[in-house]
Amino acid sequence: MLDKRLLAERSHLNRKTAGAGIVGAAVMFLLLIGAMFLALANSFFLSMLLCAIAILIYLSGTQIYTIIYDSFKIFVTHRHIVSSANELIRLQNWLDKTLKGEDASMDQSELQSYVEEKINSDADEAEKIKTEIEKYYFSNAHEHYSYNAYILEFTGNVMPLFGLIGTVFGLIQTFATLDENVSISDLGPSIGLAMQTTLFAAILSVLFKVMASRFRQQIHVLEYDFEEVLKSVELLGKYK
Repeated sequence: MLDKRLLAERSHLNRKTAGAGIVGAAVMFLLLIGAMFLALANSFFLSMLLCAIAILIYLSGTQIYTIIYDSFKIFVTHRHIVSSANELIRLQNWLDKTLKGEDASMDQSELQSYVEEKINSDADEAEKIKTEIEKYYFSNAHEHYSYNAYILEFTGNVMPLFGLIGTVFGLIQTFATLDENVSISDLGPSIGLAMQTTLFAAILSVLFKVMASRFRQQIHVLEYDFEEVLKSVELLGKYK
């Protein structure tokens, strides 16, 4: 049988990624207050970064560590970062060798042994094999990538709004101090607040969107790999 632990991991992911709830909302609120004080202290980048962390914590809860780790990991490799997706690649390599009549015994894994056993016992098992591969391998990896991409895209979309809030707040301060005796140097801090919060929020927004795009790219690669596996399994079933 296929490794049912993947289904358990998927259920675990579903429970962990439902958001942080009331505790997460409280933590987000405290972090946003901290971000406001950092902005008033002219630490604009740290302020926007704290806003981003607040949103990530509220949306993902304790999964924030996994999202950050996966984001760095996906930047330094072109391969899948999910084990179930890598198993699909190994299966496809084994299927290619098997269909070509080459010796693939050295490359066998639990999944490949399962596919070979099912096909050898009954060629009509191909449809069942494809269904189980989708359930335990493709869906697991697809959900992982999609979840990370959604969290990062949402955070990237929200960040410019925090920058806009900083801009409006800075402009309010600027207009509040306008009178005949005000010099340009007096307006500098409030104008700086208005411009720098927008700048750093935009930078962070681009960063999050780029990271989300890498996960979206991996989803397309995963879908292509899965389609190739399905075709190969079907061919193997016909030739057996």
